[in-house]
Amino acid sequence: MQGQDIIFFLLLFVSATICLDQNKDQNKDALAGLLLGAALFRPQTAVPLVILLAARRWKVLIGFIPVALVLLGISVALLGWRGPFDYVHFVTHIDGTNTSAFGPEAVPNLRGLVQELPLINSSRPGPHLASALLLLVSSLLVFLLAWRRIRNGGDSIIFSASLAAATTILICFHALVYDFTLLFPMVLFILARILGSNAKALEFDNTLTNEARLGSLEILIFILLFLTPVYIYLLLIADRFFCYSLILLTLYVKLLRAPSPAEVPA
Repeated sequence: MQGQDIIFFLLLFVSATICLDQNKDQNKDALAGLLLGAALFRPQTAVPLVILLAARRWKVLIGFIPVALVLLGISVALLGWRGPFDYVHFVTHIDGTNTSAFGPEAVPNLRGLVQELPLINSSRPGPHLASALLLLVSSLLVFLLAWRRIRNGGDSIIFSASLAAATTILICFHALVYDFTLLFPMVLFILARILGSNAKALEFDNTLTNEARLGSLEILIFILLFLTPVYIYLLLIADRFFCYSLILLTLYVKLLRAPSPAEVPA
């Protein structure tokens, strides 16, 4: 309905993940970075993803940085030097335009969760020092923990990319309902694991859990991510879609605490 470009972003993200997963030569890392550089039409999503994946494969930056510089040059040529700064100002001040679709109650991430806490939420408009500080600290903590897990390099690329996607949505300032699209590949692996098929799904799940079958928590997350009536109620009726940040945070913690393949007994 809104003409979102997240589907094209998903294509680039999945293509980059395939390049990293099939890395038989170092050129595939640079190609993955090039693909993610082409996703800079959503910089608030592309940049955290690249940083997290570069923690595992630093040569991703070889492909990403030149594309980023070219796109920045094109933007400056079209809009002038003030163009990028005007865009940043617009994004950071959109909450004051009475557009509820971008308010904290509508974002399923840390910003929505922190700013809607009963002790912080206030009827006064505008940002508050307590919520801003808590949001900054929690975002840095979530990002650094994921970065350290991915940097250890014991997990499959698919698992690392899934953790990177969940982390990015959590810390992204303007993550909205359609950004959950980036979780779709991971959900497909969970579904394939439930059906007992797909070798890649088995590899993914060996990291996610060392049990013979997926636990009830993973299945519950899977169901909630596809339970459309809950989306409609929280987003269009109750105006409390930030509650979905709890589901995403649970998924993030589950991924973060999953034993790496080296820690799972044979």
